[in-house]
Amino acid sequence: MAKVVKAKPTNGAVFSPKITLKNGRVIYAADYGLKAFCFSAKTRKK
Repeated sequence: MAKVVKAKPTNGAVFSPKITLKNGRVIYAADYGLKAFCFSAKTRKK
């Protein structure tokens, strides 16, 4: 299992209650005691 670190969100944060991995497995934040996973928003290349 991966260690989940709770961090304070900053500007451009994206929240998701679940993650779908490349192999199709779905991981839910509630399984790790969280409401949602937090990611930094990626910028799009023009």
